[in-house]
Amino acid sequence: MKTTIRLKLVLSILPVLVASFAVAGVSSILLSRAGMIRLAMRNLAFKAETLKQYGEAQWGLVVAQGFDGDPEFVEAARASFARHAESLLREDSETFVALDLDGTLRLYAGQGVAPQEAPVALKALMREGLTGAVRFEGAHGERFGQAFYFAPFGWYVVASDLASSIFAETQRISVALVAALGASVAVAFVMLLVLSRSIARPIAKLAASMGSIVETNDFSACVEPESGDEVGLLTLRFGELCREIDRSYRRIGEIATREVEARVEIVERDIEALLALGKVSEYRDEETSNHTLRVGLYADAVGARFYPDEEERRVLVYAAPMHDLGKIGVPDSILLKPAKLTGEEFERMKLHTVIGHAILKEFRSPFLVKAAEISLSHHERWDGKGYPNGLSGEAIPLSGRILAVLDVFDALVSERPYKRAWPLEKAFEHIGSERGTHFDPAVVDAFMDARERIVRILEANQK
Repeated sequence: MKTTIRLKLVLSILPVLVASFAVAGVSSILLSRAGMIRLAMRNLAFKAETLKQYGEAQWGLVVAQGFDGDPEFVEAARASFARHAESLLREDSETFVALDLDGTLRLYAGQGVAPQEAPVALKALMREGLTGAVRFEGAHGERFGQAFYFAPFGWYVVASDLASSIFAETQRISVALVAALGASVAVAFVMLLVLSRSIARPIAKLAASMGSIVETNDFSACVEPESGDEVGLLTLRFGELCREIDRSYRRIGEIATREVEARVEIVERDIEALLALGKVSEYRDEETSNHTLRVGLYADAVGARFYPDEEERRVLVYAAPMHDLGKIGVPDSILLKPAKLTGEEFERMKLHTVIGHAILKEFRSPFLVKAAEISLSHHERWDGKGYPNGLSGEAIPLSGRILAVLDVFDALVSERPYKRAWPLEKAFEHIGSERGTHFDPAVVDAFMDARERIVRILEANQK
């Protein structure tokens, strides 16, 4: 009779227990898989949107400067787009691929050697005009991705990740769940035979916990073992599994948070840059616009000697045109005076360095930080006789030493209300004669070495 009761208990409770674990396990796996897909697609969508916004911001700068017709600047914009795509990748399995409208591979960012051509499935997606969430077969298996068109380059861009990589964590959880299920069934069978009375309550609590997890996806809501027996061990292992799943979700959440913070920083920087450029555009006449444009191009030619890192040189190039931003605080009666300034007027003019620095110094963007530095220092002299601070030699920031040469040269070869333009030869001779007095000798040497490019820039951007 006793054995029959135990058998009935096993036959009645064990299937329910197994079913509960199976349902919870399958539900957890499915929920985990669905959650992994959602998080992965959100991550890819964020990266795709970040790259698109970055590309549009960079292209906007190129267009604003009038370089969209210059193949060199267009290629530089594409290279910057590709580098930013590389910087967004966090996993070996992630890639950025871009095709032009005839299906030719134009960009590949990811691990390994770039393929000769894009996957056939990706070309098919492009022909169908699919954007947003996509799913396709790649060279190494199925991939999930986010697609968009980048109109300035005529590219179809896809950020994607391998399905196997996305589901790797889910696979590990599935194995652990199956193992836990097997162990649970075995332990439960023994405990039902030996301690039929005491097993009911812990199993009920455990089933309730599992049901709560299935309903809420809160894997931290696990019960603690009440004893050291097999049921307690089962509860302990299930808790470890829940905590491991919870840690996995938290890691994914932390990654997503960092990506969002990076996106906010990029947006803030772009807004700051646009704000400063907007200030400039409001106060510049046509000739000043041409002058600032040329100085920025000169800075690229001369800065290559001192800034081998392309990103640092790019900061210099975009900051250089804002060197005279402070002139917005100088009255037109002084700024446009067609005669030599009086001593009092010249002192007022000199304040444009301080005014420009005051406008730009509060921004955090590296472009505007560099522009503030240039604004304050580009009228300092190598011999210490400049203004506003009378700095000398290498105490003057390198960017200010470079702009001192470029600003003076362009002023000499430009016609102003108070003077006629100098001949090119005379202007170059003057720069050379001020080597070691007004100007840093190393900067003058770099300027002279870039003479042919300087002349081409001047000729291409005069009124």
